[in-house]
Amino acid sequence: MSATRSETVVWRQPPDFHSHILPMMDDGSDSVATSLEMLTRSAAYGCSVMVATPHFYPENEGPDAFLARRAASAARLLNGGYDPSRHPCVFLGAEVAYFTGIGHCADLKRLTVLGTRTVLVEMPFCRWTDSMVDDILFIRDHLGLCPVLAHIERYRAFYSRRQLELLIEEGVAMQVNASNIAGCLTRYRARRMVASGVVQLIGSDCHNLGTRPPNLDVLLHDLASHGGESLLSRMTEQCRLLLRGAVPLEQTPGT
Repeated sequence: MSATRSETVVWRQPPDFHSHILPMMDDGSDSVATSLEMLTRSAAYGCSVMVATPHFYPENEGPDAFLARRAASAARLLNGGYDPSRHPCVFLGAEVAYFTGIGHCADLKRLTVLGTRTVLVEMPFCRWTDSMVDDILFIRDHLGLCPVLAHIERYRAFYSRRQLELLIEEGVAMQVNASNIAGCLTRYRARRMVASGVVQLIGSDCHNLGTRPPNLDVLLHDLASHGGESLLSRMTEQCRLLLRGAVPLEQTPGT
């Protein structure tokens, strides 16, 4: 059996699972030059894999329009100097804003990380209801996908402990932003969520070179300095499994 394309990637550390590096796609990178510099900075601290997760807002556009824009953005990056030999391997995905009935929407399958069943979902900043939690579980049970909740640390005031425990028990993956390791008020909680296994994925959620730059090194260095080498190894393997079959940017059809 031949290896899937994502298995040819060198997994040196957990990937940057949440980034806005595609040029002129959303409120992230504003140009190809910015995107290339974000990728270069990521490579400088050892990042070998980044998942591009531009915002998808269902109230603004449908999947067809979004995917066409994403393909055009990816093509600009490829034609503008992206080099997989010196930049991190990029997989194309989306950060899908939660909407009522998301677990029954077949089009969600088109918004997974390309080549996988994994989809990143951004929850609303309001009190979570049990029906919202059921919606997330339906993504797995009804659509057969692997939901990942983006920057889970931002929702502490909106979910109950029971709701979070149910999602974790049912296999919903959680992602944390590296910036919360850097924050004095959030460092302890974010580190505890990673160490306890509540969080399986990490991301920079980078948008630009100034206020929200690639910064996964902050989290990686913090975990390593606190004896987290085995934890980082486990997270890397979990990410590799979630991204099994993912199609690298340079091999993406239509770009």
